[in-house]
Amino acid sequence: MVYPVTGKPITTAYGVKGSMWSCGYHDGIDQAAPTGTPIVAMWGGTVVEAAYPTSFGSAFGRAVVIDHDRLDGSPGGWGLYAHMNEIVVSVGQRVEVGQKIGEVGTTGNTSGPHEHAGVYMEPRWTSGGGVNPQRWLDAGGGSGGTAPPSSEYPAPTSNEVRLSKLWQGQLDSDSVWYLQRAANDHSLPYPGNVTLPLTGNFLDQTATVIKTCQQVHGFGDDPMGSVSVGPQQAAHLFAGSGLTVVDDV
Repeated sequence: MVYPVTGKPITTAYGVKGSMWSCGYHDGIDQAAPTGTPIVAMWGGTVVEAAYPTSFGSAFGRAVVIDHDRLDGSPGGWGLYAHMNEIVVSVGQRVEVGQKIGEVGTTGNTSGPHEHAGVYMEPRWTSGGGVNPQRWLDAGGGSGGTAPPSSEYPAPTSNEVRLSKLWQGQLDSDSVWYLQRAANDHSLPYPGNVTLPLTGNFLDQTATVIKTCQQVHGFGDDPMGSVSVGPQQAAHLFAGSGLTVVDDV
């Protein structure tokens, strides 16, 4: 695996909760390092933004966005490298894994020099649109020249969906992965007519789809407008899936 800042530990991991982040949690990984420390690409790809600010917003400071390669041809996988002091690549440039793209700085909203790396399923910032870069790194998306996995969270091996996991704020959950897959099989009006990335994280976008589903179908005694899935909505979403729904709320 190739981290953006070689030899430096993760100082803030993905998913850490806090009011200083607009989505309520940290949606990338941070590596603290002195200003001027080289930043390299985690995977190969094409630079689509190298600016201040980018479409991800001024909070990220001077940043590079790379459309990373996916060997299986699936869409998505935009890497954001933020808070740079200097940028050494340009839009349209092809970069390879481990290639220098900039230097650590303190631009944007920072409390000190560090590099923030985020991976997103859209080429812009949306609340809940980020996925865990660590999972892609663990999948070997650099050291062997392979691409990130086709879905950010690995497909579950269990056959259970637990209602105790189907509420907003759950991270890295097999049950949420199944929920997102089931929601994608349903046709819903705006604002629920989106394809959810299979992240296993029950965040804003998943909550919007779930509430739209509730408004369309009702589900009797289940609470409407909720950011959790009740037993009747679960029965509807997972009908015919072969999964076991466990009511452990």
